[in-house]
Amino acid sequence: MQKFTSFEDLQQHYAKSGMSGTLALKAARSSRPDLFAKLQQAPHTTTDEEQILKTVLDGRARQNQLQAAIDEVAQSRGIRKSEAARQLRRQRPALFD
Repeated sequence: MQKFTSFEDLQQHYAKSGMSGTLALKAARSSRPDLFAKLQQAPHTTTDEEQILKTVLDGRARQNQLQAAIDEVAQSRGIRKSEAARQLRRQRPALFD
């Protein structure tokens, strides 16, 4: 059997032998757990796509928090959401930055 120095090379070897991607990963992990552990311990660098996704998700979370605050003010004071948003903007402008 060949000597593999990386988990990716081992996985590609199994994939080239006709296994599906998932089965190749499973076989590589089972046959060489040391290479898999080495892969898991490697430092991760954040890609541009990951950073964009994080920014989008953070934006959505912030938007959801703002909407929840508006809903709470509207319900507790018995006013329309548009009026609640105006009041909230005056009271807590940092939420809208």
